[in-house]
Amino acid sequence: MKKYLPVLLSASLMIISAASYGEAIEYSGNDMIPHGIATFTGSSDKVSSSGWKITDLEEMKDTLKKAIAKQEDMIRKADDQSRKISDLNNKISQLESKSSAQDSKIDGLQRSLDDMKRSNDSLSNQVKDLSSKMK
Repeated sequence: MKKYLPVLLSASLMIISAASYGEAIEYSGNDMIPHGIATFTGSSDKVSSSGWKITDLEEMKDTLKKAIAKQEDMIRKADDQSRKISDLNNKISQLESKSSAQDSKIDGLQRSLDDMKRSNDSLSNQVKDLSSKMK
């Protein structure tokens, strides 16, 4: 709640200011502060301070509570997404390390196969030599 105190104070000061001077205030910056703190209720051909109605303080509080709840919900969702992304990155790292281990095994098996081929070729040559010597 402390982190929203400046927003609440700002909104309260804006309401007090509008009530004191009879001026219109409409803040359109961030969603934390609702639009239309003061709304025009007079006729469009004669704009004066008497045509402006200040939003009820209770309505303002409710609107701010809803905005705060919405922001907190968005923060929770962002945290959930961040956790999901982190989990996916961990899984990718695990798969990459498994893939690397598989590549190492494949390389080892390929070397063994090459050694076997050389041994086979050597044995084949020895058999040919023995066969030619026997003739």
